[in-house]
Amino acid sequence: MKKITFLLFALLAITASATVTINVRTTTGDAPYLYVWNGAGTALNGNWPGTMMDKTQTYTTNIDGLVWFTQSFDEDAINLVFNDGGIDEEGTGAIQSEDIRGVTGTAFFVYDIEEGEYQDVTDTYITPTGFDVSTLPSGVVFVEGKEFAYFVAPTSWTKCNVWAWSGTSNFTTSGTWPGDPITFIGNTTEGNPVYQWIGPDIVEGDRPTGIIFNNGTTQTADLDYVAGGVYNLAGKLLYTVPKNGIELLEPVITDNYIEFVGVKAAGNYKFTLNTYEWEENHGPQFQITIVPIDPSRPAFFSQEDLSDPNYWEPMFLRVTEEMAGQAMTAQDNIKRLYLGDVQLLENQFIDYDELHIVGFDLKKDYTLPSGCLLNAGQHMDEMDVKCKGTMTLAPNSLPANKMFVVTVYTQSVYDVWNSYKQAYNCDYILNLNSKIPGDVDGDGIVTSVDITILYNYLLNNTTEGMVNGDQDGDGIITSVDITIIYNILLGN
Repeated sequence: MKKITFLLFALLAITASATVTINVRTTTGDAPYLYVWNGAGTALNGNWPGTMMDKTQTYTTNIDGLVWFTQSFDEDAINLVFNDGGIDEEGTGAIQSEDIRGVTGTAFFVYDIEEGEYQDVTDTYITPTGFDVSTLPSGVVFVEGKEFAYFVAPTSWTKCNVWAWSGTSNFTTSGTWPGDPITFIGNTTEGNPVYQWIGPDIVEGDRPTGIIFNNGTTQTADLDYVAGGVYNLAGKLLYTVPKNGIELLEPVITDNYIEFVGVKAAGNYKFTLNTYEWEENHGPQFQITIVPIDPSRPAFFSQEDLSDPNYWEPMFLRVTEEMAGQAMTAQDNIKRLYLGDVQLLENQFIDYDELHIVGFDLKKDYTLPSGCLLNAGQHMDEMDVKCKGTMTLAPNSLPANKMFVVTVYTQSVYDVWNSYKQAYNCDYILNLNSKIPGDVDGDGIVTSVDITILYNYLLNNTTEGMVNGDQDGDGIITSVDITIIYNILLGN
């Protein structure tokens, strides 16, 4: 009898314990070390510097398609430090975050493994209700132009109906209770079936205000309708699906200038399309610049994003027709393309055969996929490739036997392009130019390190790490050169 009582208490102790799950992605994609201790000061993940997280399970969220490193601990709350695993002379981590204390439940962090800075982004992935967005199936997406909602049902449900209404209208096709049957789209990672309701077209001034989900016998309470809402049986609004289309800002139009700015939050990018030249009887020449909204994570855009048949391209056609006397397509008229840490897809710009100049400004490792710029070689004069990390060129990324100039800024990137040139018999001209304005150490990017090198020179007359010190071209290095780099970093 005593043994049975002991086992019962043991089971109660196990079921009562909480779990803390740490999810982290890094700005470089490299796995960090994780050092963890509890309130009693007990190390939970090995002695300092802890354990590298790539030795644990990894998974990909369904929000931004990025790999997160994850590790769980059977504790009510933990304290932690992210670090690079390095040990300096004093026995502490060479680069580490501050102490992050009192973490409970499931938490998400973004960690800059090179600078030791972190961001708590838990609210982005877990709503205030405590719902983990990453558990939803991939079919939970924004539906353009329609009333729509989702329901996370109990595991016992095999069907689901919806009843939606306003003070004046009923928004179900049947018009009778229990409403319209809705579509099963998959299960959460916990096994709950998820159903999708797509209602009528959005009509401003006549939209649903209430919604009920039911299976014919069991139903939710009367719920406030939120377009794109994800609900459960308890009546909680777990999540609201963000719009994944391009939000086009009002175009800037003058007698000889056009600018379009589009933002796609789900793809994490912003594009700016504007005229850089306007010749009489020739029409505008366009350049497009695409950059991430959040520089800490990659930006991705689909083949259709920049030729949207329902919104973006029709407005561009109309504006160019009004201003230049002809309806142009962005695809046929973009002459310059600039990409800042934006990951391309295969054949992404294969149809942009008018490209003359392409520029890449890449602060991390980068891959140029197959077929991206094959047709661009017909007119291309110049490619400018700034890349701090490693670079990989897939077969058929570029056209062979088309003469244009490819300028790179580091020896490692030069070697990659030269190898590609030889392997595919390309006759482009390859130019190594390490003198980027403000790039003192010649690593292909302007950072605070460049300022530090000049400071060291002015204070100690040391030239260590200096490749391109004289910024204003006066033949000497002074505080003016440092000011120039400051302005570059500030975007001036």
